[in-house]
Amino acid sequence: MIPAQKALARTEVRVQVNLAVIHVPVQANLQELIVSSKCAQDGGTLAQADSEAVNNYLDTLRGNGDTAWIGLNDLETENTFKWDGSQQPVSFTNWNTNEPNNGAGTGEEDCVEMSATKKWNDYYCASLNFYFCQRSSTIAP
Repeated sequence: MIPAQKALARTEVRVQVNLAVIHVPVQANLQELIVSSKCAQDGGTLAQADSEAVNNYLDTLRGNGDTAWIGLNDLETENTFKWDGSQQPVSFTNWNTNEPNNGAGTGEEDCVEMSATKKWNDYYCASLNFYFCQRSSTIAP
């Protein structure tokens, strides 16, 4: 068990009436998450931080100083970011200064992580990170 796993518990919370988010206290690389559909096993997708409110809420779930994958990538077409679950282009963004930069020209930074400042950074998909899953919820207001 990695030290971060001891400090974090699997948490399910409601961001909106129709959205439940789970912060998974296990590190994984985003390419494996997409291929294996780990979030789909719980009936969901990688989280879509598609509004400031959702982005801020995901930030409250992220461990102090940790980074976490969100479901945004440009694996299909460089610099055309889409949400993994819906394949929709991104409308809300929260990029860190000078991001996305595809590795400052070195290439292959195709997956997006939320940093410790709740800003987004494109990063190497094979890197290990915590991640967020989301699923629809039928909870009434």
